[in-house]
Amino acid sequence: MSIVRRLYPEYKDLSDNVLMRKAYAVRGIAVPTPNPWATLGMWVAIAFGIPLVVLILGSSLVWAFSGFAAKRP
Repeated sequence: MSIVRRLYPEYKDLSDNVLMRKAYAVRGIAVPTPNPWATLGMWVAIAFGIPLVVLILGSSLVWAFSGFAAKRP
């Protein structure tokens, strides 16, 4: 941002956030807002979802190779 402020002195009194919003507005792009809960949800889904899928597939393969039969005493 220091380069922008040096090249365009009319923006030196604006904060970084205001300057960023103006730059995004000029290009017609929405300012990205961070969403930490969505990011956390994605990582939790990956951390628990993949092992759960592997567990389900593995147990179904064991069941299928055992002849679809439950163990009887």
